Amino acid sequence: KMLDAFAIIDGGGAGVDANDDRRIELHEWLSGYKKVEKHGFVALEGVSDPNGAFKAMDSDGGGMILLGEWCQYLESAEVKAKTPLGGTLATAIEAKKAKMVNAEKAMSAVSDQSAEPVGPTDDVKEFVACINSLEDDTPDGREAREREWISLDANGNGLVSLAEVDRWIKHTLISKCRKDRGEELWHLFRPCFIKSFNRARDVAPDESISGAITATTDDYISKREFRLLVVYLCAYAKMLDAFAAIDGGGAG
Repeated sequence: KMLDAFAIIDGGGAGVDANDDRRIELHEWLSGYKKVEKHGFVALEGVSDPNGAFKAMDSDGGGMILLGEWCQYLESAEVKAKTPLGGTLATAIEAKKAKMVNAEKAMSAVSDQSAEPVGPTDDVKEFVACINSLEDDTPDGREAREREWISLDANGNGLVSLAEVDRWIKHTLISKCRKDRGEELWHLFRPCFIKSFNRARDVAPDESISGAITATTDDYISKREFRLLVVYLCAYAKMLDAFAAIDGGGAG
C-alpha cells in the first residue's frame, strides 16, 4: 500500500508505471497528495499543511522524497497514533533497537578487552635480544660490531647486500636460539628486514663503486651504517609485532 500510494503521486499515474522515477518532487506532491488520502495511512489523511508535510518527509533535505523516506514517515505516524499497524511496526522497531543495543554492548566488551595493554610478545623480545647489544654506541658495542661485521662482510669489500644481511640474521638467530626456534623467528620478522636495510643504506654518502657500471654504495650497507641497521631492525621488529597484535586480534 505504501508503494502504491507513492507511485500514484510519483509520475501522476495510477500505481507503478513507466513514468515513475522513484522520487516525489514538491510539485508532484502538491498535485497528488489528495489522491492518496484514502489509502489507510494516518499521515495521508486530511493533510492540512502539504508544504510542511513535504519538508518533514524530505528528511535529508534533498528537495525530493525517496521511497525510504516516504515509508519511514508513514511508519512513524502509525506508531505515534498507536494504530494496529503502528503496533505491529513498533514491535519490529523495538526489536531492531534492542539488537542494536546488544550489538553495541558486545562491541564495547570486545573493545574494552582488546584495549588491555599486553606489551611486546616473547617472540619480539627474543628476536631483539639476539642483536640489540650491537646497538650500543659504546666501546663494548663497537667491539661487538667489529666481530659481527667480519662474519657479515664475508668477501671483505666493506659493503653488504640485502641477501648477506638476511643470511647473517638467520645465522645469528639459529646460533643463539637453536635451529627450529631461530628459523621461526627469522620467518616471523623477515618482512621488516628490507625496510630496515633500505632505511640504513641511505645514511652514508653515496659513492661510486670501483669496477661497477651502475651500482653505488647506496645499494649496500657500509660498515658505518651497520649500527643503524641493527637499530632499525629492532625498531621495525617491534612495529611489526604491534601491528600483528592488532591484525587478527592475536598476540604477535
